[in-house]
Amino acid sequence: MSTRTNDDVTSRLLEQSGTSKVESDAVRVVSGAEDAHESQFSQDKNTVASPIHKLVWEGPENVSLFRPPFSWSSDVPEEDSIVALVKVNNEAGTTFGADGRVSESLLRDLGRVGYWGLLIDEEYGGNRVSYPQFMRLLTTVSAKADSNVAGLGSISMCIGATNPLMRYGTDEQKRLFLPRLAKGEVLSGFALTERGAGSDLGAIKTTGIIDGDTLYVTGEKIFISNSYYGRVIALVLLVDGVPNVAIVELPESDTDTFSLTSYGLYPLRHLHNHGLVFRNHPVPVANLIPNPTGGGLQIAYNGLNLGRIGVLANSAGIMRYLLQVMLPWVNYRETYGRPIGTRELVKRRIAEVASYIVQADAWRDWGADLLESGYRAEMECLLAKVFASESLFASAMLALRTQGGRSFLEGNPVGDNFFDILAPLIYEGENQMLGLALVKTLTKDFSRKNFGPVIEQFDRNGINLAELIKGDPGQIRRLLSSLPAVAKSSVPFLRALTGYELRQFSTLALDGASHIPAVNKLLLKDFPVDRSLAGHVNFALSRYQRLALSIARDIAYFNVRLPERQALMQDLYASEVLKLTTILISCSHATLSGDEATILAADVGARRIRADLTGGSLYAGSYVRRTARLSKLVKEGKFRQLDGARGAEILMPYK
Repeated sequence: MSTRTNDDVTSRLLEQSGTSKVESDAVRVVSGAEDAHESQFSQDKNTVASPIHKLVWEGPENVSLFRPPFSWSSDVPEEDSIVALVKVNNEAGTTFGADGRVSESLLRDLGRVGYWGLLIDEEYGGNRVSYPQFMRLLTTVSAKADSNVAGLGSISMCIGATNPLMRYGTDEQKRLFLPRLAKGEVLSGFALTERGAGSDLGAIKTTGIIDGDTLYVTGEKIFISNSYYGRVIALVLLVDGVPNVAIVELPESDTDTFSLTSYGLYPLRHLHNHGLVFRNHPVPVANLIPNPTGGGLQIAYNGLNLGRIGVLANSAGIMRYLLQVMLPWVNYRETYGRPIGTRELVKRRIAEVASYIVQADAWRDWGADLLESGYRAEMECLLAKVFASESLFASAMLALRTQGGRSFLEGNPVGDNFFDILAPLIYEGENQMLGLALVKTLTKDFSRKNFGPVIEQFDRNGINLAELIKGDPGQIRRLLSSLPAVAKSSVPFLRALTGYELRQFSTLALDGASHIPAVNKLLLKDFPVDRSLAGHVNFALSRYQRLALSIARDIAYFNVRLPERQALMQDLYASEVLKLTTILISCSHATLSGDEATILAADVGARRIRADLTGGSLYAGSYVRRTARLSKLVKEGKFRQLDGARGAEILMPYK
């Protein structure tokens, strides 16, 4: 009987595809950490139980998992005080200090009104709110006050030292650090990225050597947001070759063992972002966070998921700001005697930014609620961040086209924040790399259960699948000599493939010419949606039902070569899952709002996605009419998402 672990199978599969042993071993280490992290979740909250996984592999009866909660406000008691404080500083010109970064006085004052303690338990000096409440607050702060303050909140409380301490720290560590973090006496960041380690979390080189009660740290970190003298950093490092996380209090200045490095960086000019160099730097061993089963990488994964929703929440606020700045301009600017806001193209731009806002709000509330409910939600958080950055960029381009050259004047949100608008495309993982990670996570359980036995059997019989595919005579002979055993090992995969073929056949039989399976209409009782959005939900469920068979077929066809088919995995599967999920959650979110403009925005967004997936046209009368109606509602102040959002004066007026 085989004694190989699942990770050994993964490593062998990569080796057989021609991947180097170095890469396959690195994947095995990371995969092992992911599995250990996965084991910390109950069976009803792990990856296999996640909404996306269940909808792909188990069918549309799981659509009820795609219902985000809805609220027009954050319900955070401190919200008004936090927003008012930042606004007062904006008016007084004290939001930023002489160095252009958020001022120390504002950071301290935010601590006094409770901002920095919103994800810290009361017993440690905080005023803990739920993740959905916190994320809605970030959107509000970003939209009404300042996106940099919202970004600092996300960094310090989601991916900085606060989250690993709250989730994994000892009582002593919590008592030592959390009260100071809650008061804003110190801010925190997360130090993972190195010169040779970004998306490859297993490539970190920073090390710590334990000598008595002291951990001596050597290595360099780069691009660390919120890092500065006197602040607290959650540092990922290797101790005895095992990833760990240590809470490091940075010195007040450079020392013989520590130095801060600066570099020219286009985004994040209002925040501290530096490199950290440690040269045998002493840190108390007591500051090492106890390693969970998955080691330090598990701690990193947990913080990154929360941080990805934070990126989304801030982006949703920035999109509101962009739209609010567009509106006065489209009424002011005239061409041939008419305001450009009366032009069809400009109406569509306004409507599409509004649709991105509604979709972003749905992703924010859904992802945050999954985390609050105890789900691992790895795939959902990955996609939330991808949607945030792509929709923010798209909205900025629509704003730029509408405002023309004025977009690049100082004081315009596009010009002032151009690189900050681009940067989320790579924050918390570059988008296409996250897409590949999603496909890997989505296919992992299916491949292990159904294709893993085949690989194990090949391995036992000395069959190299890559060479077999090339027609190697020796490999063919080995296959023929072990054909009964190989055939037996193939039964689980063939049974699963047949099941998905039958499901696809039943879908097509019901489909008719409508491309909307009738069976899905019965599911809407568990997923109530506005009548105008029901067709979009049925479309998304229909496409979702076909994914399992497509993926299973590609595993059968490409087998060991699938990991190298990155373009296929990204462009076909990751992109499709993102778009279909966006339709489902935004339609549910809008229905719960009961608001005409919100429902219309979800409709416009879903139509745009469907046209993209099917090659359809956006020039049809129905889309034009809906964008015109939504644009009218937005301009009349009936798009509630813009209530209280800040704007900007018209630059270079000519009237």
